[in-house]
Amino acid sequence: MELFSAWVTTMNEVLKTKEWYDILGDVYMSYLSGTMKKQWTGQFFTPKHICDFMAKITDPGENGGESVMDCCCGSGRMLLASHVLHPGNYCCAQDMDRICCLMTVCNFIIHGVRGEVVCGNSLDPTDYREGWKINETLNIIGIPSARAMKKEESFSYRSGMAMMKQIEVESAEVKTPAAVIQPKKPQEPIQYSLFD
Repeated sequence: MELFSAWVTTMNEVLKTKEWYDILGDVYMSYLSGTMKKQWTGQFFTPKHICDFMAKITDPGENGGESVMDCCCGSGRMLLASHVLHPGNYCCAQDMDRICCLMTVCNFIIHGVRGEVVCGNSLDPTDYREGWKINETLNIIGIPSARAMKKEESFSYRSGMAMMKQIEVESAEVKTPAAVIQPKKPQEPIQYSLFD
């Protein structure tokens, strides 16, 4: 409880001068994730100023009410930066590291981000380990929330499966060519000279 209280107090102070702050990601990268783990897992969190820059140049969800996805979310920094620009969007986060997913859940709760966090490999839509719906009733009752989510409820899972089905349909429609075109025989190389 003391740690939670310290986290909330720190966030309240920092958010008076900044638009978003990821203390969990900073602590994780500095202390818990040593250099060997960084190299082994490839975990390198994007610096805050790069997240802000990327959110501005890609401008995801500029129309509001859209879904914005980060398929290797880490602690959710890119989505926090996006949320600051367009707070009405539905943020979808996914990562293979459960600790990263839980940091994202906490960041979504404290920043008032509405969305979902999925633990699984985003390159394989069938890899759904667990997921959480965040702040789904925040606009109705005003209380931050998180709950376990079944894969059938997940926007990320459903859209990934729909994309797989589309790929299967398109690959079935591709016809094999009637005749295989033989490549031309390469010509012998010609040596040029600068002085001739």
